[in-house]
Amino acid sequence: MANSASLRARAARLIMVRMGSALPPVRTASEDLDRICALCERYPIGGLLLFNASWPDCADALTAVHNAASKPVLVGADIEQGVGQQVAGATVFPRALACGHAGRRATQILAHITAAEAQACGIHWAFAPVADLRNESRNPIIATRAFGDTARAVAPHIHAFVTTAQGHGLATTAKHAPGHGRTTTDSHVAQPVVSAHAKTLARTDALPFRAAIQAGTTGLMTAHVAYPALDASEKPATASPAILQGLMRDTWGFDGVIVSDSLLMDGIDAPGARAATLLNAGVDMLLDPPDAEAVIEGIAGAVEQGLVEEERLNAAVARVHRLMAWVHKRRPTGLRPNPVLHDAVGRRLHQRAAHAIAEQAIDVPPDIADRLPYDDQTLVVRCTAQPAETDDDSALRDALSAHAPDAAYIACPAEVSLARSAAVAARIHQANHVVAVLTLEPAAWHDFQFPTAHRAVFDALQAHPRALIVAAGSPHVLHAFPEAWGTGTTYSDGPASQRALVRRLVQGAS
Repeated sequence: MANSASLRARAARLIMVRMGSALPPVRTASEDLDRICALCERYPIGGLLLFNASWPDCADALTAVHNAASKPVLVGADIEQGVGQQVAGATVFPRALACGHAGRRATQILAHITAAEAQACGIHWAFAPVADLRNESRNPIIATRAFGDTARAVAPHIHAFVTTAQGHGLATTAKHAPGHGRTTTDSHVAQPVVSAHAKTLARTDALPFRAAIQAGTTGLMTAHVAYPALDASEKPATASPAILQGLMRDTWGFDGVIVSDSLLMDGIDAPGARAATLLNAGVDMLLDPPDAEAVIEGIAGAVEQGLVEEERLNAAVARVHRLMAWVHKRRPTGLRPNPVLHDAVGRRLHQRAAHAIAEQAIDVPPDIADRLPYDDQTLVVRCTAQPAETDDDSALRDALSAHAPDAAYIACPAEVSLARSAAVAARIHQANHVVAVLTLEPAAWHDFQFPTAHRAVFDALQAHPRALIVAAGSPHVLHAFPEAWGTGTTYSDGPASQRALVRRLVQGAS
């Protein structure tokens, strides 16, 4: 048995800690630099999970981390929508569902540009693509993050993302294995259960993950979801040897890094020393622990007590080191940010590519758009389930101001009062034409539904004879308007989709 210091050092290689956060207390990645460097001085941690960064500060901050660390450090990020999802100033793409409707070429462009900007910033590992299916419209956490509804639609996009991104030096992680699309519970809040039969899961949900493995994905991320048909103990996949070893390793043949979903989520119960049980189950990299030091000490202690075989610890470390070597081999600057690609981040060409994808995804009936006058009797209403402080409708407002300055615009965020909702409903009744932009997107720890305060607005929209209802996000919201004058979809919210929607409507009306 190795000494305690050696065990702690190896355990630390399996930890990926958060740098920056959009969760309270909010802090930027740069503001977190001192804490991260101090942690690196105590332990040779294996990786960082980047949040709330900005360009070009993040490249300087990550360079400082590499300088402080005694061993190489992987940097991963949730960049499903491009690097701009976590790094302000970089390119933000429409969500995967929009790319799915725009076509496979759109996914290749997303992956190529994401890889270039990631390399400039110093991000090595994308926690993308989402390989889940949108096979449950009420799913609060997948929805528009999926490329489509069926395995036949999604698998080609997963293969395209993995091959393109990794062909340009960005490691990928297909998530959330073995499939999160059927859940109706947010795994950030509680542990969901998928009751589907094993054969159904194998014929459908598993196929995009197997496409990712065939394409050579470097990682799979586990779901904090129970699958009784795959593991009768109803352990979440993250803690299930039957799923991680029996299914992913033995049946699917995956030999890359299995990384847990965030350990901050309430769908998993493995704080501190109990995280060693996840290593035993088959997880190689433990993502986003609330107390990194407790997890490191807990794993080392579990090995010393014989609860985890040292061979299992060594196998996980070896996989993480192989991933680091994979990245190092494919990038001219190794694990450090690449200054040669400095001008690639957020460049105009990349922004235009994001806008083109958004435009290709939009589905609005031309005959309806042609009949919208956009005069002072036209009202645009945007309803969202997100609070105003976290919602950004600036692109929509700016585009309307530029292309339809006579039309009125009203925003109804989640916290709209009943009095305000009634006033908006009255405005809807008075308008000759109404465009309602309904934004319902998945978000951690948020309800996936419009608040009851929106009821008056929705009733007014249902009653209006000339209301165009646009689902700017999950298209299932259109089911509430079966008799609408017209309906449309953007399959994503965000700046590119908001601008593209206005252009499509105004161009159709001109």
